[in-house]
Amino acid sequence: MQNGMITIAIWTGFHFGCRLGLPGLLQSAHDLPPLKLIAWHAAQPILAVAHASTGAVLLYAVAQAPSAASRQSGVVDVDCLQEPQQVLTHQLQQQVSSLAWRPVQCSMLATGCMGGVALWSLGRTPLTSPTAAGRSKGASGWVTFLAFNKGCRVTALCWAPDGQRLAGSSADTNAVMVWDVALGVGTKLRLGLEPVTTLAWSPDGNYLFAAARTRRFFLYETATWTVRAWDTAPGASVTGAAWAPDSNAVLLSMSRSSYLVALHLVGQPPNLSEQMLPVAIPGVSDVQEAAGAKAGD
Repeated sequence: MQNGMITIAIWTGFHFGCRLGLPGLLQSAHDLPPLKLIAWHAAQPILAVAHASTGAVLLYAVAQAPSAASRQSGVVDVDCLQEPQQVLTHQLQQQVSSLAWRPVQCSMLATGCMGGVALWSLGRTPLTSPTAAGRSKGASGWVTFLAFNKGCRVTALCWAPDGQRLAGSSADTNAVMVWDVALGVGTKLRLGLEPVTTLAWSPDGNYLFAAARTRRFFLYETATWTVRAWDTAPGASVTGAAWAPDSNAVLLSMSRSSYLVALHLVGQPPNLSEQMLPVAIPGVSDVQEAAGAKAGD
């Protein structure tokens, strides 16, 4: 960041890159965990970027391939990135803290903000990708507001893979909300005393993983919403979670650790029996162990 300008590097499948300057868009309050204020559309080259201070969400249509002149010179024409094709604003959409495109029906964007989630319906084709003829301005969408705890920012969002349910949590409270999007009705789940900062739905939709800001992490099975909880090692916390494609395991990254942790599920859903195994990261673990041994000499 230079002079208040945030720069995003965008690389195409042709190994060309371009930079998108966003003045102050991604800045957030220092008391928040790392926020997801940028999200790619699942089916189209559309980038959603949140303006944390104003509450606006900007949609950019990004060209997939550089022009012939760009390929020859190695410099990408970034004219299509100089301004957004659509700007989403609403009086209820303040202090944007998270973004998530809806799977399956990819014309819906969830925007976590103060007090809830602004659910934007943008039509079957949110934007038309820019062409040599110029930019295409998308029509304004309509918004539904899903209420969360008053005075709390929704800092994490995660869609169920079928797009029918949306989970949201906040760094300001220990509650997790699961909304039925069609009905606009939410069910509140409480997970201990710590705020939940990480959410990850399994690819088959049978499990919802959640991790607190400090030591605890949880796994719900979504048939009866039974939950199990675990603690990390002292001083460590979950910093990221990624499910295996077959939903049989979730891989966790931990603070203050050079290893990953694999939470392997034994049995068929809704079973919550598990085996927890450390997973070394080739290269990273070796380097950190060597550095620790050298420091001890």
